[in-house]
Amino acid sequence: MTLAVKQGDTLHVQGERLDDEGQPVSITGSTINAQLRHGNDVHTLQCEIVDGEAGTFTLYAPAAATADWPAKSYRFDVEFVSADGDVDSTVTRRFRVDRDNTRV
Repeated sequence: MTLAVKQGDTLHVQGERLDDEGQPVSITGSTINAQLRHGNDVHTLQCEIVDGEAGTFTLYAPAAATADWPAKSYRFDVEFVSADGDVDSTVTRRFRVDRDNTRV
């Protein structure tokens, strides 16, 4: 699955941490990190836990930030750091930034 945002749009991505059987994994007390990368071009996303017990979270970038992102394909994953310091990352996925056609 490739996620996408247009330059200058607000990015909101809802996510859910699931185990191999598709059951929610608690992320209570965890820290979440996520970055888009293409070579030396790196954009850090804001990450917020929505419901820790249900494993739900949001990745966010304001419109002012995405306006400056070059239009191209990036790679990203989501990193979960537990309260005990264990680190677990999702699979790496593609993320596309598209040019915005409407600029008022």
